[in-house]
Amino acid sequence: MKEAGYLTNETVFSLTELPQRIGVIGAGPIGCELAQSFARFGSQIHLIEAMHGILPNEDRDAAEIVEQQMLRDGVKLLCCGKDLKVRQDG
Repeated sequence: MKEAGYLTNETVFSLTELPQRIGVIGAGPIGCELAQSFARFGSQIHLIEAMHGILPNEDRDAAEIVEQQMLRDGVKLLCCGKDLKVRQDG
């Protein structure tokens, strides 16, 4: 991921311009919050989770409600991804 550049949940707040697209790794509470926020700002978002579905440690009914709203907001959810490759394109 070093080749593509990356931000953390702490350094993402130092951005001065809205990224056109972002891949968020991890669909726990912080990853979901970042993904949905940037999607609502207008970025193209891919939310990547190794387990099945978002918020894997939360109540399934509540997680399903959050997931449906995130999909309506344009977040693209990629689950069960263990072989992740990230590259910078342009």
